[in-house]
Amino acid sequence: MKSKYTSLLRFETIIIIFILVAFSLTWISWGKLIVTGWDLPSLYKKTTKISNTIMFFSKKDSPHLAYVFYIVPLLGLLSATFLFKIKYRTANFILLFTSALGIFVSLYMYVYFISSKMFKLKNAGGGIHLLLFVSIIGLIWSFIYCSRKKKGVSENISPETIGEPDSLLSEKEIN
Repeated sequence: MKSKYTSLLRFETIIIIFILVAFSLTWISWGKLIVTGWDLPSLYKKTTKISNTIMFFSKKDSPHLAYVFYIVPLLGLLSATFLFKIKYRTANFILLFTSALGIFVSLYMYVYFISSKMFKLKNAGGGIHLLLFVSIIGLIWSFIYCSRKKKGVSENISPETIGEPDSLLSEKEIN
């Protein structure tokens, strides 16, 4: 039986660590303004309060909407928890979902930079690029891992030998 700590020495753990590192790197770099992935909701809250004040009678944005970005690292940590509990298929399924959301967040930020009048694509930091790259690798890895057939003992035993006692099983294996 594997130790719980050695179960964390897998490729999935490296992907999860890089997702957390991507949120710690710069996402927006514009002059003296440097925003990491963790600071993105606070920036969105400030700009939403300003835009809601300016657009008094129009449809207002929710300042809490930006906390959706935190789902990606939280799902990564949840996947690491399942890796620690040696439930690899569940961990890889959650990592598959995490990677898909990471790709969506990265592409959303790219579209934001392209359509923004204030920021340009050159203002995109390394965190967005790393999140996209790691999420694509994580999606491919998890999809391959989840799509593999689960190999178990039942494939090696024929249907005729299921009801027989162990002594007869060993005689059939010898012959």
